[in-house]
Amino acid sequence: MIYIARPVYSPNVGFVAYFVRALQMIAYADRKNMIPVVDMKNSLNTYIYKDEIGRVNAWEYYFEQPGGVALEDASAMDNSDSRQHLPSPFSKPNSSIGFYLNYGGELAYWQGICRKYIHFSRALIDRVERGKLKFMNKRVLGVSVRGTDYTTYNVINHPVQPSTAQVISKVREAISNSGFDAVYLATEDKAILAEFEAAFCEILIVPEQEYIGFDSKGRKAITEYSLHRNNDKYLSGLEYLTAKLLLCECAGLITSMSGGALFAMLFAKGFEYFYVFDLGVYQ
Repeated sequence: MIYIARPVYSPNVGFVAYFVRALQMIAYADRKNMIPVVDMKNSLNTYIYKDEIGRVNAWEYYFEQPGGVALEDASAMDNSDSRQHLPSPFSKPNSSIGFYLNYGGELAYWQGICRKYIHFSRALIDRVERGKLKFMNKRVLGVSVRGTDYTTYNVINHPVQPSTAQVISKVREAISNSGFDAVYLATEDKAILAEFEAAFCEILIVPEQEYIGFDSKGRKAITEYSLHRNNDKYLSGLEYLTAKLLLCECAGLITSMSGGALFAMLFAKGFEYFYVFDLGVYQ
């Protein structure tokens, strides 16, 4: 039987929200011995334009179909199932210290689902491979820092983010104690990038991407920003996922808890040094 997973959200949430919802549905299909097919084509989402609804499957920008069945073929099958049952031994990957530290095997469970079903698109693989070239012959410390709308609006029940100064202090400590000779920064925030450039200049590695100079007065979500490029939505997602996957190639990781860091943890093979900021949630 086919299971059509339709991760539907407000079109202003980030890609990881859609990804986590799809992963829940894929895990359900796995438990029921069904073939999962992901549909991010037939409703508006952050990574397609309105005129692309029904024409472009945003999932296939970045991933192959998890069960090897095309959405068009699945939709034509009489036995397809799109009911959104979501029971699971773990409800979903989440931004909690238990998830990041694999309490009860939670992280390992979701990593197993990803290994079985999540296959990156050729474009995403090529971009990650190109980014890895900057890591050659270096012991790299990865750093994931969230800024822009997340730290401006302090959304209730979302993890509190450390200040840039706190993160830089922890990075310096790790360099001193654990022998890293390069720092790889994954952030979307132009102001955070500038602080890291000032602190680590010659040893700083950054991915190929555009950065956001966030204006808090506009009350926008980061997904509402446009960099006015052809295929900006597609490119923004490609840059974002590449930046997070490159964290998995680092010898060490310092991170806050956020969607992007959660995504990286799902594909990480382990780190020689690991530190996560656990600062509670915004009230």
